[in-house]
Amino acid sequence: MSFQILRIFSSSLPNYYRYNYDGRNYYIDDGGHHMYDEGNKVQCYPYTIRPAAYLTHILFCDPLGNFLMMCKAGHPLVLSMLVLNRDGESRQYNIREYSKLGANGRGNYSWDNGSLLVGSFNIQYVVYQIYGAGNPSIIQIFVTVSSTILGSNGNSSLRYVDYQDNTRDTRNRVYMSGIAHNVYFNYILTSTYSSSNSSYVQASTIEQILREISQDFSV
Repeated sequence: MSFQILRIFSSSLPNYYRYNYDGRNYYIDDGGHHMYDEGNKVQCYPYTIRPAAYLTHILFCDPLGNFLMMCKAGHPLVLSMLVLNRDGESRQYNIREYSKLGANGRGNYSWDNGSLLVGSFNIQYVVYQIYGAGNPSIIQIFVTVSSTILGSNGNSSLRYVDYQDNTRDTRNRVYMSGIAHNVYFNYILTSTYSSSNSSYVQASTIEQILREISQDFSV
Protein backbone atom coordinates (compact mmCIF):
# COMPACT_ATOMS: atom_id res chain seq x y z
CA MET A 1 0.00 0.00 0.00
CA SER A 2 2.86 2.45 0.76
CA PHE A 3 4.15 1.97 -2.81
CA GLN A 4 0.67 2.64 -4.20
CA ILE A 5 0.37 5.86 -2.17
CA LEU A 6 3.78 7.00 -3.47
CA ARG A 7 2.69 6.25 -7.03
CA ILE A 8 -0.55 8.21 -6.59
CA PHE A 9 1.08 11.29 -5.05
CA SER A 10 4.01 11.38 -7.47
CA SER A 11 1.72 11.10 -10.51
CA SER A 12 -1.27 13.19 -9.34
CA LEU A 13 0.33 16.02 -7.34
CA PRO A 14 1.79 18.69 -9.68
CA ASN A 15 5.50 19.40 -9.04
CA TYR A 16 5.62 16.61 -6.45
CA TYR A 17 8.69 16.99 -4.21
CA ARG A 18 10.40 13.97 -2.63
CA TYR A 19 11.80 15.47 0.58
CA ASN A 20 14.84 14.08 2.39
CA TYR A 21 14.95 12.17 5.67
CA ASP A 22 18.13 13.97 6.65
CA GLY A 23 18.01 13.75 10.47
CA ARG A 24 20.40 11.52 12.39
CA ASN A 25 17.81 8.86 13.20
CA TYR A 26 16.08 8.91 9.82
CA TYR A 27 13.70 11.79 10.42
CA ILE A 28 12.99 14.98 8.50
CA ASP A 29 15.33 17.74 9.69
CA ASP A 30 15.67 20.27 6.86
CA GLY A 31 13.98 18.09 4.25
CA GLY A 32 16.06 19.64 1.48
CA HIS A 33 15.98 23.14 -0.02
CA HIS A 34 15.23 24.67 3.39
CA MET A 35 11.84 23.03 3.87
CA TYR A 36 12.16 23.08 7.70
CA ASP A 37 14.53 24.73 10.18
CA GLU A 38 14.33 22.24 13.06
CA GLY A 39 12.44 19.32 11.59
CA ASN A 40 8.88 18.07 11.56
CA LYS A 41 7.56 17.20 15.03
CA VAL A 42 4.13 15.78 15.74
CA GLN A 43 2.07 14.99 18.86
CA CYS A 44 -0.67 12.36 19.01
CA TYR A 45 -2.80 12.05 22.10
CA PRO A 46 -6.33 10.97 23.01
CA TYR A 47 -6.08 11.43 26.79
CA THR A 48 -3.17 13.60 27.93
CA ILE A 49 -0.73 15.66 25.89
CA ARG A 50 2.36 13.71 24.86
CA PRO A 51 5.75 15.28 24.11
CA ALA A 52 6.29 16.31 20.50
CA ALA A 53 8.53 13.86 18.68
CA TYR A 54 10.18 13.45 15.31
CA LEU A 55 8.20 10.90 13.33
CA THR A 56 10.03 7.93 11.83
CA HIS A 57 8.87 4.32 12.24
CA ILE A 58 6.42 3.96 15.14
CA LEU A 59 4.11 1.22 16.35
CA PHE A 60 2.17 1.98 19.54
CA CYS A 61 -0.79 0.25 21.15
CA ASP A 62 -2.86 2.10 23.74
CA PRO A 63 -2.80 0.11 27.04
CA LEU A 64 -6.56 0.72 27.36
CA GLY A 65 -7.15 -0.76 23.92
CA ASN A 66 -8.83 2.33 22.46
CA PHE A 67 -6.40 3.01 19.60
CA LEU A 68 -3.44 1.65 17.67
CA MET A 69 -0.93 4.04 16.09
CA MET A 70 1.45 3.28 13.25
CA CYS A 71 3.87 5.51 11.33
CA LYS A 72 5.78 4.81 8.14
CA ALA A 73 8.62 7.15 7.21
CA GLY A 74 8.16 6.86 3.47
CA HIS A 75 7.22 9.19 0.64
CA PRO A 76 4.90 10.57 1.71
CA LEU A 77 5.20 10.16 5.47
CA VAL A 78 2.01 8.53 6.78
CA LEU A 79 0.88 8.37 10.40
CA SER A 80 -2.22 6.22 10.92
CA MET A 81 -4.24 5.99 14.12
CA LEU A 82 -6.84 3.22 14.19
CA VAL A 83 -9.50 4.45 16.62
CA LEU A 84 -11.09 1.39 18.23
CA ASN A 85 -12.80 3.25 21.09
CA ARG A 86 -13.61 -0.01 22.83
CA ASP A 87 -14.91 1.59 26.01
CA GLY A 88 -17.55 3.55 24.03
CA GLU A 89 -16.65 6.91 25.59
CA SER A 90 -16.94 10.15 23.64
CA ARG A 91 -13.49 11.75 23.44
CA GLN A 92 -11.14 13.69 21.22
CA TYR A 93 -8.26 12.09 19.34
CA ASN A 94 -5.71 14.78 18.53
CA ILE A 95 -2.85 15.21 16.08
CA ARG A 96 -0.83 18.35 16.73
CA GLU A 97 2.13 19.50 14.67
CA TYR A 98 5.02 21.64 15.94
CA SER A 99 7.61 22.84 13.42
CA LYS A 100 9.91 25.74 12.64
CA LEU A 101 9.55 26.48 8.97
CA GLY A 102 12.14 27.25 6.34
CA ALA A 103 9.76 29.90 5.01
CA ASN A 104 10.90 32.22 7.84
CA GLY A 105 7.82 34.41 7.57
CA ARG A 106 7.62 34.46 3.77
CA GLY A 107 4.86 33.06 1.61
CA ASN A 108 1.35 32.12 2.66
CA TYR A 109 -0.58 29.51 4.57
CA SER A 110 -4.09 28.15 4.07
CA TRP A 111 -6.64 25.67 5.41
CA ASP A 112 -9.16 23.60 3.50
CA ASN A 113 -11.64 21.02 4.73
CA GLY A 114 -14.36 18.88 3.27
CA SER A 115 -15.81 15.40 2.93
CA LEU A 116 -16.13 12.70 0.27
CA LEU A 117 -18.07 9.51 -0.24
CA VAL A 118 -16.13 6.97 -2.33
CA GLY A 119 -18.11 3.76 -2.59
CA SER A 120 -18.65 2.68 1.01
CA PHE A 121 -15.80 4.89 2.27
CA ASN A 122 -16.81 8.03 4.17
CA ILE A 123 -13.87 10.45 4.16
CA GLN A 124 -13.45 13.70 6.08
CA TYR A 125 -10.33 15.78 5.51
CA VAL A 126 -8.48 18.89 6.66
CA VAL A 127 -5.55 20.25 4.62
CA TYR A 128 -2.95 22.74 5.85
CA GLN A 129 -0.44 24.29 3.41
CA ILE A 130 2.60 26.57 3.52
CA TYR A 131 3.51 27.76 0.02
CA GLY A 132 4.96 30.59 -2.07
CA ALA A 133 8.10 31.10 0.04
CA GLY A 134 10.66 29.95 -2.51
CA ASN A 135 11.10 26.66 -0.63
CA PRO A 136 9.38 23.30 -0.99
CA SER A 137 5.78 23.63 0.15
CA ILE A 138 4.46 21.87 3.24
CA ILE A 139 1.18 20.06 2.69
CA GLN A 140 -0.33 18.29 5.69
CA ILE A 141 -3.41 16.18 5.05
CA PHE A 142 -5.45 15.05 8.05
CA VAL A 143 -8.11 12.55 7.08
CA THR A 144 -10.56 10.16 8.73
CA VAL A 145 -11.78 7.09 6.90
CA SER A 146 -14.76 4.97 7.93
CA SER A 147 -16.54 2.19 6.09
CA THR A 148 -18.63 -0.90 6.68
CA ILE A 149 -15.73 -2.75 5.04
CA LEU A 150 -13.58 -1.66 8.01
CA GLY A 151 -16.31 -2.51 10.53
CA SER A 152 -16.83 1.18 11.30
CA ASN A 153 -19.88 2.35 13.23
CA GLY A 154 -20.95 5.39 15.23
CA ASN A 155 -20.46 9.05 14.38
CA SER A 156 -17.38 11.27 14.36
CA SER A 157 -16.38 14.73 13.18
CA LEU A 158 -13.03 16.21 12.12
CA ARG A 159 -12.10 19.79 13.04
CA TYR A 160 -9.01 21.98 13.23
CA VAL A 161 -7.81 24.67 15.61
CA ASP A 162 -5.80 27.39 13.84
CA TYR A 163 -3.05 28.67 16.15
CA GLN A 164 -1.19 30.05 13.14
CA ASP A 165 -0.28 33.73 12.94
CA ASN A 166 2.74 33.59 10.62
CA THR A 167 4.79 31.33 8.36
CA ARG A 168 7.74 31.02 10.74
CA ASP A 169 6.43 28.02 12.68
CA THR A 170 3.36 25.84 13.10
CA ARG A 171 1.39 25.00 16.23
CA ASN A 172 -1.77 23.56 14.72
CA ARG A 173 -4.15 20.92 16.07
CA VAL A 174 -6.62 18.70 14.24
CA TYR A 175 -8.94 16.47 16.23
CA MET A 176 -11.50 13.76 15.69
CA SER A 177 -14.36 13.68 18.18
CA GLY A 178 -17.49 11.64 18.80
CA ILE A 179 -18.40 8.05 19.53
CA ALA A 180 -17.08 5.94 16.68
CA HIS A 181 -15.42 2.55 16.36
CA ASN A 182 -12.92 1.24 13.82
CA VAL A 183 -12.19 4.57 12.17
CA TYR A 184 -8.79 5.49 10.72
CA PHE A 185 -7.41 8.94 11.57
CA ASN A 186 -4.43 9.66 9.31
CA TYR A 187 -1.75 12.33 8.92
CA ILE A 188 0.02 12.58 5.54
CA LEU A 189 2.94 14.94 4.89
CA THR A 190 3.72 15.74 1.28
CA SER A 191 5.30 18.61 -0.66
CA THR A 192 5.66 20.38 -4.01
CA TYR A 193 8.62 22.31 -5.42
CA SER A 194 9.66 23.89 -8.68
CA SER A 195 12.43 26.22 -9.81
CA SER A 196 9.95 29.10 -9.99
CA ASN A 197 8.08 28.67 -6.69
CA SER A 198 5.73 26.39 -4.80
CA SER A 199 2.08 27.26 -5.24
CA TYR A 200 -1.22 26.52 -3.55
CA VAL A 201 -2.67 23.09 -4.33
CA GLN A 202 -6.39 23.20 -4.99
CA ALA A 203 -8.69 21.20 -2.72
CA SER A 204 -10.04 19.45 -5.82
CA THR A 205 -6.56 18.00 -6.47
CA ILE A 206 -6.33 16.72 -2.90
CA GLU A 207 -9.81 15.22 -3.18
CA GLN A 208 -8.86 13.39 -6.37
CA ILE A 209 -5.79 11.92 -4.65
CA LEU A 210 -7.91 10.78 -1.70
CA ARG A 211 -10.37 9.19 -4.12
CA GLU A 212 -7.58 7.25 -5.82
CA ILE A 213 -6.19 6.03 -2.49
CA SER A 214 -9.67 4.94 -1.34
CA GLN A 215 -10.27 3.06 -4.57
CA ASP A 216 -7.03 1.15 -4.02
CA PHE A 217 -8.17 0.22 -0.51
CA SER A 218 -11.46 -1.12 -1.83
CA VAL A 219 -9.81 -3.43 -4.37
